[in-house]
Amino acid sequence: MTRTLHEATRVQRGDPADLPGAEVERGYEQGDAPPGKVVLGVAAFVAVMFVGMGAAGLLTKVWNDAHQPSAAAATREARQPPPPRLLAEPERERYQIEGTAKRRLATSAMPIDRAMEQIARRGWGEDAAASTTPDVARDHREAAQ
Repeated sequence: MTRTLHEATRVQRGDPADLPGAEVERGYEQGDAPPGKVVLGVAAFVAVMFVGMGAAGLLTKVWNDAHQPSAAAATREARQPPPPRLLAEPERERYQIEGTAKRRLATSAMPIDRAMEQIARRGWGEDAAASTTPDVARDHREAAQ
């Protein structure tokens, strides 16, 4: 539903008869945005957008090249954090430690005082390499007997 305009309201666009002939031929009034400038503005925006995307891509490539690990660091497989280490399989580790202790006790029995002195000198052996799977299996078999 449309209502009539108030008599004091100015109409934004008048009749084509009120316009000069050049504006009627062009199809727009002088107050409209010139199409050439609009096309130029859109083209400039698109060009700046592609230049920005290219610069971002180049920056990303330079950043990735500068922050890649060295070949020596990438080949190291057995990097361990400093102790105390969180254990993924604590039960397996416990069996491994107990098996090593049993093997030490089985090879030579010594007084506890001397054993404590040796442990104090050498440490707990946390820096030693992990046992292989056959060693762990042997420890389990011995523990079960």
